Amino acid sequence: RENCQLNSMAAKLRTYNNLMAPSEPITAEQKRKCLLFRSAGWNYTRIAIFFKFTPRQAQYAILITEACSVPKGNTVRGQLPVLNHPQLLIVLAFTLSSRDARRMEYNRLATSLGWKCKPAIIRNALREVGYERYPALIRPTIIEEFRQARFDWAQDHVDWPVEQWKAVVWSGETRIMTGPHARIHVTRTIHEARDPACTIDDDAHLQNGNTFWATFSGLKGKGPSVFWDPSWGTVDAKNHSERVLPTVSYWIQQQPDNAKYCMEDRLIAHSDAAIRTELRNKNMEVLQLPPASPDLDLMAVAWDMIKTKIEEDRLVAHLRGRSAVVEAIETWNWIEEAHLMTLIESMPARCQAVIDA
Repeated sequence: RENCQLNSMAAKLRTYNNLMAPSEPITAEQKRKCLLFRSAGWNYTRIAIFFKFTPRQAQYAILITEACSVPKGNTVRGQLPVLNHPQLLIVLAFTLSSRDARRMEYNRLATSLGWKCKPAIIRNALREVGYERYPALIRPTIIEEFRQARFDWAQDHVDWPVEQWKAVVWSGETRIMTGPHARIHVTRTIHEARDPACTIDDDAHLQNGNTFWATFSGLKGKGPSVFWDPSWGTVDAKNHSERVLPTVSYWIQQQPDNAKYCMEDRLIAHSDAAIRTELRNKNMEVLQLPPASPDLDLMAVAWDMIKTKIEEDRLVAHLRGRSAVVEAIETWNWIEEAHLMTLIESMPARCQAVIDA
């Protein structure tokens, strides 16, 4: 009903205002409010109806606004200019307006707002009100089928004692990208980690990079790791059997009889068949994770720690020049086994969190 009323009023205003010049110029305050309303999701027609001018004027007021000009003077020597309160409201409203805006780096935020200022000015302003850049958490879309599967799995395993979780072998592979910010980062407060605007469905954007495989268990600690050398060629079934499977076989043979091998829901095809064959030879039971459950996959948690550490190290001068293989292996070795044990001990609480959710 509101949309119909807006469209009807807009048609009348368009006919009238397109033929007559505005009686008064658009003020700086109106321009600032136009930008705020636009950041909140209003279209030009709705803004024009609110102020009683044309949609074209509303668009102009947003693009050319005096309130957006960043101060260049009146600053202490050696310090960056600061945003005033209206400017802070504008950049904050724009940042919170969409998922795309959340993902923008500070220089892109300045460009999108039409500001010619250093990104550090926006960074400092947002930091003052509690906003920082963080890696986006991976939270897959959970359809009803996945929700039920996750709930059933958590119900079946929530009462497992810690000793039973220690007998689980956790393994997996990931891609480690080059560059200081390979992952998607978002601007958020520390309490918004799980906000839908600050999460991503998966890490499918990591198409390239170096493949790294690792494993650990509560009874044997860290297992072997394999860094895929690009000279080995494509990661296919044949190469996987020659390069990774011998290591997997050796690690499986070291496990006690009551051990279980945890496998994620959508394991890469070239890994799945070969590993399952080895598990059958060992008579080792498979612990199959439910779909869309990185929160239940401790290897996924470990990968997140590794990637965060790698990104931090790439900002340090003497660590920036490490080769990809040294970077991956040293970072994996950096994780203490005591911390991995803490992750294992958290599994009952993780299952309970799924049930509560």
